[in-house]
Amino acid sequence: MRGSFSLDTTDLFAGVRPQTLQAAYALLQEKRYRRREMIFFPTALSNHLYLIGQGNVRLYKLSPEGKKITADNVIIA
Repeated sequence: MRGSFSLDTTDLFAGVRPQTLQAAYALLQEKRYRRREMIFFPTALSNHLYLIGQGNVRLYKLSPEGKKITADNVIIA
């Protein structure tokens, strides 16, 4: 394990060869965010994969009237 996040205990990476995991660790950058800080904007282009190691993330989009529409029933297992 590197830092405080371990890929080999995450279902997403189950069965991945150890040498492939080592290569992935070399690309990881751990970043901590403050409460209510925006981490991604839907209009932004991104080539990142966000892995949440701890905490909660609120997913929402803005309606045409500017109201937050929260994503319900999002299951992360």
